[in-house]
Amino acid sequence: MSVHAVGLTDDARYHEDNVTLTLTFAEGSIGTVTYLAAGAAEAGKERLEVSSGGQTAVLDDFRSLRVFGSGKDRVWRSRWEQDKGHAEAWSAFVEAIRQAGPPPIPYGELFAVSQACLAALQSLRSGAPVAIDVPGAG
Repeated sequence: MSVHAVGLTDDARYHEDNVTLTLTFAEGSIGTVTYLAAGAAEAGKERLEVSSGGQTAVLDDFRSLRVFGSGKDRVWRSRWEQDKGHAEAWSAFVEAIRQAGPPPIPYGELFAVSQACLAALQSLRSGAPVAIDVPGAG
């Protein structure tokens, strides 16, 4: 697995606040993450797109989900407030402590995310891709 980060170059003050990451996985898949602090607030804060097997799903600002390519497009819109899952994450964490059970997110996954973040920063600062040795990351 490797990560290559590129930041905004026209303003050094915001170089690390406007970044695109390309994650390359051993089995051949790729992922991109674009973090932009310079975008318009009206555009929403989060957008997730996933494509595989001739289908694409787009989650906009945790408020709507649209699926393309399954014969007909489908759209779901939230009737409730935006829900990013923070309350559920804290509840699962507290319950794991109370029950002396396993963490809701396995430690290996938490370490892998931290390792990827540090590698992304290293790549951003060096301008070169950085290899990451994450067992089971593909």
